[in-house]
Amino acid sequence: MKESTHIVFTINGGAGKNVAATAVVRCLAATYPDLPIHIVTGWPDVWLSNPHVRQVYRFGRTEQFYEQVMGRGRAKIIAGEPYLHDDYIHGDRHLIDVWCELAGAAWDGQPGEIVLSADELAMAREFVVSQPKPALLFQPFAGPPPEAATRLAYLKHQGRQQRRSLPIEQAQRLVDALATDYTVLHARLNEQPNLTNTVVVVDHLRILAALTVACEKRVLVDSFLQHAAAALAMPSVVCWSGTSPKLLGYDLHRNLVHRACATPMCGRPNSHLFDMTAMDLPWTCPFADACLQHPLDSILEAVKEEVPCGAES
Repeated sequence: MKESTHIVFTINGGAGKNVAATAVVRCLAATYPDLPIHIVTGWPDVWLSNPHVRQVYRFGRTEQFYEQVMGRGRAKIIAGEPYLHDDYIHGDRHLIDVWCELAGAAWDGQPGEIVLSADELAMAREFVVSQPKPALLFQPFAGPPPEAATRLAYLKHQGRQQRRSLPIEQAQRLVDALATDYTVLHARLNEQPNLTNTVVVVDHLRILAALTVACEKRVLVDSFLQHAAAALAMPSVVCWSGTSPKLLGYDLHRNLVHRACATPMCGRPNSHLFDMTAMDLPWTCPFADACLQHPLDSILEAVKEEVPCGAES
């Protein structure tokens, strides 16, 4: 068998999954130090200045990819889907761990990595110091944007995906409690609900990542920023519901789990495993938002204590 001359690593998924993938690439680079690594992804900005990568290609912008990468030498192709690994599906191992196995490397146990520039950090810090109170970065809503910037579109969209976002009313009550001591910076997409008593931050994902460093506190859900905060070694309070901190979280965070049924953190609906109803719609949880109703006192206490301790109920 001919030896590989370089690696092509394809990543399907969102920005948070790409941050997790940076840990896989770090382990790949340690396992195959002589093979340049080329990335194909929908989120190239996550990979900016990554020291383990030769070149990054964006989906839909791969005009020179075949000539420059596939047409030279022999590529080792890594395109497996870690969400379909047996040990991930059955809740046994972290996403990064099984992904490294699929790639032919061993996980070093560390989160991903994001390399921020001095300018990005300076802009984030300048924005934070201009606030009247200590800044707390808040990301209560997760997932891709709904079809329209309306409350109805948002609620319909949430019902068709894994439960990760805090209920709107609960998020507002939490903001009102936090706003006594902090300026709450609400990181959100344009199509996601707005919350009163906050400073809205709709910015480039790298500036949002820099804000995890600049802000004094962070309260997040399972989305891009909890991966980014881990990559930047910034302990945060993370509220979990339909997904699991054992599979997707990090021990440096204060991972809060609210158990509301016999199968918490079920990961449903699972689009990779045809989790559909007879009406050809995604499975919908009969308990609705019950697992998302974290007691506010537990979140506020976690913010106050700032002690990372893994998952807790």
